[in-house]
Amino acid sequence: LMPGSVAFTMTKYDAVIGCAGIINIGWQRGEAWLLKSSLFYKYPLAALRAMETMLPKLAKEHKFRRVQGVSLNGDDKWFECFNMNYEGTLAAYGPHGENVKIYSRVFPV
Repeated sequence: LMPGSVAFTMTKYDAVIGCAGIINIGWQRGEAWLLKSSLFYKYPLAALRAMETMLPKLAKEHKFRRVQGVSLNGDDKWFECFNMNYEGTLAAYGPHGENVKIYSRVFPV
């Protein structure tokens, strides 16, 4: 793991509904990730607002030029909410050999 990876926690009424971040993979590139708690779908708007605000903010503050992410379980709508573009399908890329969809967003330097 390279220095410069960033993360944040999403809360609602002092309960953790999830956390997300960007892992620095070098060359001003990052891999977006999301970890959902059992409350995540109870408060989807709070989660969406936090991610809409924080992911682009962190990407710009930490000078990520490109942020990408893969959809393993059909959560494609989340990537689209962050103005990430579908780039294609990666065959047998998932942890159990699943096909995944890759999304990315490029930020101005």
